[in-house]
Amino acid sequence: MTEVEPTQPTAGGSSPPPTGLTPAKEWLLRRQHSDMSDNLRAAWTAYIQFYTVFLTLSVVALGWFLNSEVKWTKGVKPFIAWVFVVQSALTAVTSFAMTLSSRQVADRQRGIERELLEVPRTAVTGQAETAIPVALAFWAGSANGVAMILVAALWFYLRNH
Repeated sequence: MTEVEPTQPTAGGSSPPPTGLTPAKEWLLRRQHSDMSDNLRAAWTAYIQFYTVFLTLSVVALGWFLNSEVKWTKGVKPFIAWVFVVQSALTAVTSFAMTLSSRQVADRQRGIERELLEVPRTAVTGQAETAIPVALAFWAGSANGVAMILVAALWFYLRNH
């Protein structure tokens, strides 16, 4: 009978399988994987708050802009419209950036998972499942981006009407 070196138990109480990675490298990869998930979750939370504030402000301003009986002095109405065109464009760019960022994090996490499991790159075919809902992130970011482009176009149209 051969002796096996003891390893640190995992949260479930069982010992992790031995890998060809050094303990430091394995710890670093696991930490990176976890930190990426935490950072992406925090980024989406901040983005949703940012998007909600900007969209709400834009919709309230549209209502005021369209229903106000204020006599606009020359240049004020186009200036207000341009402010919201720029705001909506920035929100659209941020939406598309979140889509791209989510996809990049998912790809990097897949790479870390392959390295931890010691799966050769040549053995990987197609897209592996990931904890990050990339399709949902793509849909949400793209839909929000398109919606904000349309809001920007509406503000652009209203600048002189």
